[in-house]
Amino acid sequence: MRYPPDNTASLAQALWSCEALELEPAEFQARFDVLYATAEGPATLWQLGGAANDYLRRRPDSIAVPPVLAPMLLASAMVDGRIIGLKLLNRCSSNLETICSSICHALESKHEGELYGGLCELYNLLRRLPPSTSLPVEAFVPLLFRLRSSSNPYVRESAEMYQDWLGEFGAARGD
Repeated sequence: MRYPPDNTASLAQALWSCEALELEPAEFQARFDVLYATAEGPATLWQLGGAANDYLRRRPDSIAVPPVLAPMLLASAMVDGRIIGLKLLNRCSSNLETICSSICHALESKHEGELYGGLCELYNLLRRLPPSTSLPVEAFVPLLFRLRSSSNPYVRESAEMYQDWLGEFGAARGD
């Protein structure tokens, strides 16, 4: 699929760099806000989402990301945009229902990159939550069960590990 020219994408790409990770939060936020306000297309939004995700990984809670950016990226026709949207949603949202639903959607994807993104974000979610957290374990189990038969060793081993790990969440709830 071809997208119209996006003149702000190269500027956003500069914000998604090692150099930008060294900026003070106020400077990063100011640059992000200007680019977000003038974004011309999906490539800019994808780059901004990636830049914000990487910056927040290094400096948690240091910048504000528009709450519509992750859902906008998740709805993108660009696979890379959906992957970044999922990462950003898991990092910036406290809505577990939406996060889990989006991870499940990625785990159902036929696109390898999106599937890997779903596995990665399921790992990140399980790692940051205490086992006492109520999760929709029943939504993940059939997806992970199917992935356990994958010919890809990474997918198969990750699915096995996460299915076992989810058992801790169910046991904590008395399921």
